[in-house]
Amino acid sequence: MHPARRFASSITDPWSEHPNELLRLIPRDKPARQVLAIALKQGQLPIGPAGDRPTPAGLDDDDYTLIDPALAVKRPKHAPTPPPVGVGYAGLTSEQRGFFAQWLEDPSQEAPPAYRQLYLAHVETRLFEGNRARAAAVAECTRLLDEAAWKQDRHLGRVALLAGWLIQDGTLIARTVAAGAVAGPMLGIALGLQATLQTPLLPDQAPVLSREWRVGAANRLVLDMDVVRMRLESMANVYKPETLAYALAQVPEDEYALRPWRSVHRDLRVALPQPDVRPYLEPILADFLASETIPTQQAGRDLNSQDLDSVRAEDEQEWLLTVEFGESRSQYFDYLLHQAQKASGYQQFMDEDRRIVHRVTFRKKELRRFWRIWEYIQNWSSTKVYLNGAELEKWKIWPYSQYLR
Repeated sequence: MHPARRFASSITDPWSEHPNELLRLIPRDKPARQVLAIALKQGQLPIGPAGDRPTPAGLDDDDYTLIDPALAVKRPKHAPTPPPVGVGYAGLTSEQRGFFAQWLEDPSQEAPPAYRQLYLAHVETRLFEGNRARAAAVAECTRLLDEAAWKQDRHLGRVALLAGWLIQDGTLIARTVAAGAVAGPMLGIALGLQATLQTPLLPDQAPVLSREWRVGAANRLVLDMDVVRMRLESMANVYKPETLAYALAQVPEDEYALRPWRSVHRDLRVALPQPDVRPYLEPILADFLASETIPTQQAGRDLNSQDLDSVRAEDEQEWLLTVEFGESRSQYFDYLLHQAQKASGYQQFMDEDRRIVHRVTFRKKELRRFWRIWEYIQNWSSTKVYLNGAELEKWKIWPYSQYLR
């Protein structure tokens, strides 16, 4: 922790001349609810209110994040016990407030999550306070995305995504994704917003998507970025006008409706469109990011064919899909049984009720055979499927399903 520079005594007010202009103080700054209400009334932002739930009487002037200069601040001799995540400024102890004030002089430094989230709530509110404050907040989001102490901070990712949408900057959204600051379930929506702003898929985003979606064996390797760039250009010629735009065009129209957005500041209840392109983009990336088609590196060296065979063999050992089915009166039964018996993983046994069960185990490279059988047996009552020993519900089984990764 860098030394304190603003404390003349053990208890004082460090806020009146604090160098961080993004901080919001009582009574200088309005509560977040009022800031948002003014921004929505002006109608110049691409958002709407999240529902019509009224604010309880007497809480319009309340904001748990606002800094109250009247509260005691004590310079800590040592880093105090971190506060719980989600705490407001008034909930901090005097020593925690002192630590917070010191850290905020350079928020790029390490700090416990509670302080980071409290600061992000200040930055997020500034996004709604006019062009100058919004520009400063956007600049701070952009800066922190590059800082090691904020690496893959998912709350920073949410603020940066909101900032990118508010200023209609798809490049900022793309940069947020590339920084690894967007959680896996949110990636499809982030890319949907990026596509809506007509920003194409960028090479730097490919490793993140590979890792978070576990697409292909490449998700555990370092992709050759020169080849990634060339393949993206090639894909743009196939999926016109561009791969990400193509995926967005497949999204149902109702997903463009305004939906509530979970902000870091809990009083900033806004809604924005959240089209999810993952179901349409992931199958494309599954082929694009396959280890067979993109040269890779691991541990700082190029992988040769023997290395790739080793990676694929490890994946095969970890991943087994087993299907079981019983005797059937279907006209296709004899044909299907013949297909199953040709597989190397075929077994026949009797269950506890002395009924014959046919079991076939597939590895990833054998999935084509599985789909040939599955097309006929998926609706049989006796059919069961297991992935790595755990039973898989039938509705989760379809080509490129995320449940089969």
